[in-house]
Amino acid sequence: MDTTINTAIIAGIVYSTGNTATTFSGGVMNLPRLLENWSGHTLWMNTSIVNLYNSVRATHQFVNPGTYYNAPTRNWNFDQNFTSAGKLPPGTPLIRRLLRSSFCNPPPGVTNYNATNDYVPH
Repeated sequence: MDTTINTAIIAGIVYSTGNTATTFSGGVMNLPRLLENWSGHTLWMNTSIVNLYNSVRATHQFVNPGTYYNAPTRNWNFDQNFTSAGKLPPGTPLIRRLLRSSFCNPPPGVTNYNATNDYVPH
């Protein structure tokens, strides 16, 4: 059965150290580890993939297809919804910048200080 998946992937990877069976990580096309027999089927992925770290769970090199699954025909596209902040999925990490616009120093020993009247922009 052909399948379409709309997803964002934030994951760790095992880096390739070569292109042999014992040094190849499987590449980006095998980042979503498939276990089923996909022979003759197409997997459409509308996605954005972010590698944040080295994988701590999947730590071994890729095992070639036919060992535990057969690969689908892969059609991967960048999902244009990720270019709009309002269309990002829930839980998407955001980078914020904190700007200090003003501050004040309460007098020593005062625990109920109200800086409203002493506000001086810096």
